Amino acid sequence: LWNCISSGNEWFGDFHNKKKNGEMYWEHASISPVYNEAGIITNYVAVKEDITEIVETRNELIRKDIQLRERNEEMEHDLKYAAKVQHSLLPESAPVNNFIQIEFKFKSLDIVGGDFLSFYNNTTHCSVFVGDVVGHGISAALFMSLLKFAADSAYRSNSNDCSSFMIELNRLLYESMFNYFITAVYAFFRISDNGVILEFSNGGHPALIIHRKSGQFE
Repeated sequence: LWNCISSGNEWFGDFHNKKKNGEMYWEHASISPVYNEAGIITNYVAVKEDITEIVETRNELIRKDIQLRERNEEMEHDLKYAAKVQHSLLPESAPVNNFIQIEFKFKSLDIVGGDFLSFYNNTTHCSVFVGDVVGHGISAALFMSLLKFAADSAYRSNSNDCSSFMIELNRLLYESMFNYFITAVYAFFRISDNGVILEFSNGGHPALIIHRKSGQFE
């Protein structure tokens, strides 16, 4: 500052100043030299403005912006981790047996959600469970883990009874997930004397579409 104005130049800028009572404050100042008739600097003229509130507001915005960036980075990390967990719960390939050929396509959303698919397979029957936790984000993905646990438990006790499976699933999930709405379908394929029989139970999910070999849809 002194080098600038003593050289005959105008100086302006912000700096931290102290009042006579010791209180610190920010001010914006413009200081110019004053010359006498001989061209010698005799005085200085300063125009000052207290900008403490402006500086504090700006600093608070910067602090909030840093916090927001850090939280966004944490959220992105958590979403990526949740997506990994979600995909680890999904089947990598269709089960294989000697009475029904199974193919499937599962298209995950760009964002983490609660879409779930699971197969149960043995030599006499094959079941498929499709569930969807309404909503998206980390909480839906976490509840999807609980949905898998509940579906596996319901299958162990009610594998060949679709209606009982859905009732047991509802019982297992109600106390833990009463704030969430879940739609689900459980389908059961089994061998009979007349071929393969399909039975299913629907819990609020869009209806199944059955495409028969004859070309008819149901």
